[in-house]
Amino acid sequence: MPEATRFSLFDWLAYKKPEPKPYSAPVELVQELQSLPLVHRLLADHTLVAFRPSFTVLTEDQKNDSGNWFVFPGGLGVAKNDPKAENAELWKKSLIRGATLHGESRIEHALQAFNESDNVLVTIARFGDAMCGHQGLVHGGLISAFFDDQFGTLFSLFSKGESGVTANLNVNYRAPMPAPQNVAFVIWIDKTEGRKVFLKGEARSIPTQESDNGSSTNDENASVGDKYIPGSIKFAEATALFIKVKQDQLDKMKQRQQ
Repeated sequence: MPEATRFSLFDWLAYKKPEPKPYSAPVELVQELQSLPLVHRLLADHTLVAFRPSFTVLTEDQKNDSGNWFVFPGGLGVAKNDPKAENAELWKKSLIRGATLHGESRIEHALQAFNESDNVLVTIARFGDAMCGHQGLVHGGLISAFFDDQFGTLFSLFSKGESGVTANLNVNYRAPMPAPQNVAFVIWIDKTEGRKVFLKGEARSIPTQESDNGSSTNDENASVGDKYIPGSIKFAEATALFIKVKQDQLDKMKQRQQ
């Protein structure tokens, strides 16, 4: 018999696992999400934002073109209404949008729509069956992490790219979230106090058909999530507090960990 290959401890420590190739959602899945009645409605009056956006160095003309670009500090911008303007390499170390959780049977695809006048972000996400705690049910930790990620996205859009950190995150789970499942995260700004930005959000089911009232509800006490997706199941609700910080403060936080 041929002699078995032997590896030393040094070989084991020096081994580097090949990095996975950037994931792209199957065309069929992308078309499925794009065909949802909720997505059709959002396309009418919301701005699409790529889930893993590519940042572009803007020309002077582009900096003044708010109709086509989100303009951020440092002369950088993100294209509006171009969900294909992604840079997977830029986000590969992101927990939610990188190789750890974004992929087949995990977070399989996501669409982001931003209401610029009301500062509401709606994200349609497909959670696969590898994201479970109990079999067939999405893990609560993933829901919490996705909330935090979406709060951060809205904070960045609202603050025009200012740096910020999560100071508080609170999640209440209201109903089991099946997997695999298409889910809508509706996130909005609650209030601001100086450097503090308070946000709220809900994770909701997506009806296959719109209600007769479209996106409206007659309940005066209805939440933003209720108004956006009437007749849906509320899987979870969350609140967050983000604090605006200067870039040098953020750099110091990173240095403390080195």
